[in-house]
Amino acid sequence: MLLVAAAAGGGELKFQPYAVGTYEYNSNIAAVAPGDPANVLQGDPQHADRIKRGTAGLNARYGWSRQVLTLQAEGRRYSYDHFSRLDHDESLLSANLDWQLASALDGKLSASRERRMADLKTRLSSELVLETERDASGSVNFHLAPDWRLETGAKRRDLDSPQPGFPDYGLRETTGDLALKFLGPARWTFGLAGEHVSGDYHGGTLVPSYRQNSIDATASYGDGEPTLLKAALGHTRRSDPAVNAPDLSATTGLLSYARKLTGKTAVLVSYQRAVNSYVIAAASEVDSTATLKVDWEATRKLSVVLGYTHTGSTFSGELVPFTNTARSDQYAATSLDVGYAITRWVTLSPYGLYQTRTSNVSFFQYNGALVGVRLRIQRP
Repeated sequence: MLLVAAAAGGGELKFQPYAVGTYEYNSNIAAVAPGDPANVLQGDPQHADRIKRGTAGLNARYGWSRQVLTLQAEGRRYSYDHFSRLDHDESLLSANLDWQLASALDGKLSASRERRMADLKTRLSSELVLETERDASGSVNFHLAPDWRLETGAKRRDLDSPQPGFPDYGLRETTGDLALKFLGPARWTFGLAGEHVSGDYHGGTLVPSYRQNSIDATASYGDGEPTLLKAALGHTRRSDPAVNAPDLSATTGLLSYARKLTGKTAVLVSYQRAVNSYVIAAASEVDSTATLKVDWEATRKLSVVLGYTHTGSTFSGELVPFTNTARSDQYAATSLDVGYAITRWVTLSPYGLYQTRTSNVSFFQYNGALVGVRLRIQRP
């Protein structure tokens, strides 16, 4: 029926099913601090485990006129060799519509729902918790003149992330943004952007709300090939939801540079500073993240991706014990991902990741290595 309707309407419908099997070893699955015998996973002194993950999904794309609709449905199963209490299922549903009514008017509509395991390295408990995130967003863009563009957008985020003793704990967040851009000469674009965020925590002893406002001057160059430069510099002010915490004020921004060095090698370098929600403590954090990524297409069948990320975080909702100093973390991750196309349908990918986190609160320090292999079957 759907194929007939697509043909009758002059559109094009494409399906892309896929399946992924992964087997990996994680030396520290709960981000346990070294040398602390009291900090163990579910009362078990073992920190490492082997994890099997199976994923099945379907991508669909339907294009007609100037509109493109994409859909994704995915299911995942995780099985742990030792910590079988962490076995669980996950799911993802998403839809995205890129639309254009005329050359002067376009936009996007998106919605998604994901059920997943809460990241143990961000939590205060090593128990299995399944959290659900629902996102909906939309944007409308106007070409006011040949050289001017007005971009508007809105987003709704609902996160249900149970905490010990608070099964209904979560966050609701609404974002609105507005940007005016000048399409300058020689592939340059300049603009001024503003954003307002309203958030409310719920289901806990304290259910604070916050308001966040940002303004940025922006610039970009190129359309991705061979060079792409993005920059933003501005200021963010946030009414901090933490008890007795003053408003948070920070310089924020972004600098990203991507370049295709050769026909087979590309590099990405970026730095971003942003104010984010520290969901666990119903508070705020300032994150400064530097990223380096090198992508090498060695042959038609072999690709290698090397990455490094460093994030410095300052949290307003937690203090160093017996002091008035805010918790401060330094997180670093080095990754290597190798992909080998056995056939047009089948890709084998060994990968590795090493993570470290230092902190002025010793409980949050950890290091760990992760190595694995991934087999992906996907229709070309």
